[in-house]
Amino acid sequence: MFSLTNNNAKNNNFSFEGGNLTNYGGLILFKELFEVLKLAELISKYLVTNDQRHSPLYSDTMIVIQLIFQILAGHDTDYACQELKDDAYFYQL
Repeated sequence: MFSLTNNNAKNNNFSFEGGNLTNYGGLILFKELFEVLKLAELISKYLVTNDQRHSPLYSDTMIVIQLIFQILAGHDTDYACQELKDDAYFYQL
């Protein structure tokens, strides 16, 4: 059985066995879905940009995935998601 604390969902069973809670705990299901769909590979294959940044910390693909998670978390603008920067669980996603 998968616990939201061990990050191993290969058997597709999810349970919660206690511990610390966060408002964004349900995003783990989307993370697992994105991994099954190989979303990062699809985005990087089809997203073509004229990126002229000199030393980017994040790829365009990672920015798009972060935007998807931000919208799924209910924050539709960058300003609205300021609390995400303080949520340790969101960084793990």
